[in-house]
Amino acid sequence: MKRVVALALTAVAATGCGSSSSHPAGSPSAIIRQGDAAAAKATAAAFQLNLKLKLSGSVAGLSGAGAALAGGPVSLAVRGRAARGGIFDAQFAINYSGGSLTGSLLSANGHTGFVQLPALFGPGWHSFSIPSTSAGTTGTTGSATAGLDPSRWLKDERVSSSGGQDTISAALDVPALLANLASSSVPGVNADRVRLQQLGKAIKTADGSISYDGSTHLPSKVTAQLDISVPPSMAATANGLKGFALSFTLLLSNWNQSFAVSAPSGATPLQANGLGGL
Repeated sequence: MKRVVALALTAVAATGCGSSSSHPAGSPSAIIRQGDAAAAKATAAAFQLNLKLKLSGSVAGLSGAGAALAGGPVSLAVRGRAARGGIFDAQFAINYSGGSLTGSLLSANGHTGFVQLPALFGPGWHSFSIPSTSAGTTGTTGSATAGLDPSRWLKDERVSSSGGQDTISAALDVPALLANLASSSVPGVNADRVRLQQLGKAIKTADGSISYDGSTHLPSKVTAQLDISVPPSMAATANGLKGFALSFTLLLSNWNQSFAVSAPSGATPLQANGLGGL
């Protein structure tokens, strides 16, 4: 869960990395630097994530849960707290056409996670291992993404201030993104330039924003919208999918307020239920 929140923040925070005309609230890059410095010192935060996904078309070959998820709008709501050391405590709900799933996730040490999801796993808590991020893994990731510069992927950057919040918003510059990918060392990009160009044509809308508290400089809200339309050249391999629209909002609050998480006793390992490959 902490990784989901961190990735969401990192992806949209890039909207402030480019250049912009002067503004009373400051430039996007200056606001981002202040926010990064403040967040680096933070010890904990509460979060609320709302995500919505809507598919268009009729996806072939799906049955059961897959068909239900593809048959209508899907929404995910997550509310909880996260702290340094991989500690988190969250509740979530997934709503889809014809049903819903609710559950809880937590970790008291960042190494072992616990999930409570009766609809899939049965009653009680179930444990799972959380993969650790080693220095070697970080180095490999860095070399694989060498040459990528998210600040070059943006256009129409804007800064606004209201109610004590500084908000940075921008749209994705698809041609610039593709050009940067083509010149990078990301594995497989040069071997699949045609598909990459097709994917670029499929992106109709991609924009987002991130807001910071004007006093503490801590992030308070992240939003993103993505609209994909499958181009005719990819229709044969899309299994009936014509496109999808994705949006999410992430709210962050109660920074640096400590909390305690206790590991539930008597949890059953997920693999013991035969669900390790789910």
